[in-house]
Amino acid sequence: MWQKFFKEVVDLAARVQETQAGAIEKSAQVIARAIESERVVHTFGSGHSSLVAQEIFCRAGGIVPVNAILDPSFLLSNGALRSSAMERTPNTAVNAASGHDIRSGDVAIIISNSGKNVAPVEMALKMKDMGAEVIALTSLEHSKSVESTHSSKKRLFEVADVVIDNLGPAGDAAMEVEGVNAPMGATSGIIGGIILHAIIIEATTILAKKNKAPAVFRSVNMDTSQMEQLAKELTRYRGRIKHL
Repeated sequence: MWQKFFKEVVDLAARVQETQAGAIEKSAQVIARAIESERVVHTFGSGHSSLVAQEIFCRAGGIVPVNAILDPSFLLSNGALRSSAMERTPNTAVNAASGHDIRSGDVAIIISNSGKNVAPVEMALKMKDMGAEVIALTSLEHSKSVESTHSSKKRLFEVADVVIDNLGPAGDAAMEVEGVNAPMGATSGIIGGIILHAIIIEATTILAKKNKAPAVFRSVNMDTSQMEQLAKELTRYRGRIKHL
């Protein structure tokens, strides 16, 4: 059965590559434009989507100007059930955003598989109010099958500037296992990580062609680590990347 799951993920990634190319390239252009203007990319998700939001933050192969909004209200480490409840509570996302330096011209990547709950929609609307362009990473199949709990009655994909569909099934889990009463094998985290890295690589490629590539983190566990060089680069974004 595990081989079947591997195939499911590989096939899904191929379908995303084929069908979401335009949205991925548009996202990369938006991000490249922001970074060229010395702006920052903010990422946000609740629960397991917060793990995807951290995927491109301060890690080997990632770029420096990424700020993950890691509010304790939405993190699994502060209680999985609590994060689920807070995702449905008005004003929690607005309060989370208030602790960050968000500026006009920034970019926000909001991750939510269902896109139905208050927090991702609220965060997207707040970011837009502050002048940031919003990229949504979501499952359209899931999102279109449910009603929004936000007061606007809009789902994440309906308020974002760019929408990337992770092509995941409604409910996220992709595999039926005989004798088990619920599907297994969530794909949103795996596919979401691939998509985000692809966007950042493409954005950096665009900038590199202009000789304006942003600094890229190298693993601190390599002998070739360049911590002094990165320290100088980080001073450009002092106060803009909260959780360094």
